[in-house]
Amino acid sequence: MQNIISTPKASIIRRFAAFYIDILITSFIATLVAFLAMGSKFDSTNANTLFQSIFICILLGIILFICKDIYKGISIGRWLFRIVVRKADDHSKAPSIHRLVIRNLLMLVWPIEFLTLLVSGQERRIGDNLANTDVIVASTKRSIMKKLSVIALTLVLALSLFIGLIVQLIKSSDAYKTSITYIEQSPYVQSATNGIEGYGWLPMGSISIVNNYGEANFTIKVKGKTKDIRILIYLVKKPDEPWTVQNFDINLYN
Repeated sequence: MQNIISTPKASIIRRFAAFYIDILITSFIATLVAFLAMGSKFDSTNANTLFQSIFICILLGIILFICKDIYKGISIGRWLFRIVVRKADDHSKAPSIHRLVIRNLLMLVWPIEFLTLLVSGQERRIGDNLANTDVIVASTKRSIMKKLSVIALTLVLALSLFIGLIVQLIKSSDAYKTSITYIEQSPYVQSATNGIEGYGWLPMGSISIVNNYGEANFTIKVKGKTKDIRILIYLVKKPDEPWTVQNFDINLYN
């Protein structure tokens, strides 16, 4: 993938910037998985389930970070800043996977690693010494436009995935399902729409759970046969009880 011609070592600034990008990416992925781990009952989550989700998030984040550059010593952050991990005694070859994992394991104590990198004078940290690796500048240059295009595409995909996941979690929650049941059983809604045909893709609102007491409010677009309406609905939940609707308003679209 990389044709290494010259082998200057990467600066500390480049390495730190690549590290920061990789942390953001792995944290984002781990957080999404933690949401998925809570499942459709996230609005009824107890302390044990919440702890398990946090544990999964942290564990997955660590695993992703440790394995972030096992493909030829290149991670997304390193690709963006044009640096790669190579064998210290042969800069034309990538280290083996187990050596890459070993050097990344030491980043679990990253303050010590960065301090070592700053004071070593050789631009090597403890992980590099143990795995016998160097971080060098790759010879393949990339245009600014190509980098910006990759960053923009990554951000768009990440944002789309995040919004889609949040919407799916809201729609699969007990609070939202209770709202939909209430709406469909309301004679006022049936009269205003002349029959419900569907709902808007993006419900607005929030769900809050504190000590098993919950509050939720949604703004839901209801698509009717003759008219679309907007429902503003407020629900509460007591411990060991289902969600109940406390307030319900109908706004007609002009």
